[in-house]
Amino acid sequence: MSRTASTSAVRSRRGALGRLVRRFTTTEGQTQAEAMQEEAMSAGCASLSHCRMREQVRVRGVISQVTLNPRGVNRWLEAILDDGSGEVTLIWMGRRIVRGIEPGRKLEVEGRLTLFEGRPTIYNPKYSLLNL
Repeated sequence: MSRTASTSAVRSRRGALGRLVRRFTTTEGQTQAEAMQEEAMSAGCASLSHCRMREQVRVRGVISQVTLNPRGVNRWLEAILDDGSGEVTLIWMGRRIVRGIEPGRKLEVEGRLTLFEGRPTIYNPKYSLLNL
């Protein structure tokens, strides 16, 4: 066996061993987060971990929580979107219900990233419901 062939055989074994070790040391949550990030990037969306405040962003993820916020006279619907690299709060002002916005739903949103109570937030985002 030539030196080149033996070197590539060792590399392929290390690669296979590395994949096997990684498979047993990563959690299911980490694996799902990585898959969500890859899917979002292939769709041309940004990763929340790379977005900056006051930028127009387009992100994709899964809704983890939905809350009706009854502060004073004005009410709004809040949803937490997780893209695998972070979370963003989505707020629809003056809305009590937005069809399709429910926990576990995949969503692609677009809007200006701001801070509200120390959390990344998008107000009245444009959104697209995605297949589960």
